[in-house]
Amino acid sequence: MRTTEIGKRGEDIVCRWLCAAGYHIVARNFWIWGGELDIIAENEAFLAFVEVKTRKPDSIVQGIETITYGKKQRLIKTASIWCAEHPVYQNLQKRFDVACVTLYQGRFLEMDYYENAFELTDTNYIL
Repeated sequence: MRTTEIGKRGEDIVCRWLCAAGYHIVARNFWIWGGELDIIAENEAFLAFVEVKTRKPDSIVQGIETITYGKKQRLIKTASIWCAEHPVYQNLQKRFDVACVTLYQGRFLEMDYYENAFELTDTNYIL
């Protein structure tokens, strides 16, 4: 499988898991220059911006470890722009989640899901 196929497979798994947990998928792969949001999902209380990291079982670096300060800033900026373009969701509490999916030869092994993986500290963005 190519890298893009692996990433899409991980995102598909996370979307199915979110739907089973009572979320509605609002958008996937929202892209602006300098940032992308993998999944945007909502339930009655939250609007979750979900970053998906798909890895092999023998990866040296865990997916959550790849969320650097710069990556967080890009995600927050992108989410801020998305929120400005979609004011209908302004009453929901915003949250940044990270889903780490492990695949072996294209088959799902496990997923670690981190709700509220990071906060909006040290930013000037309004969500």
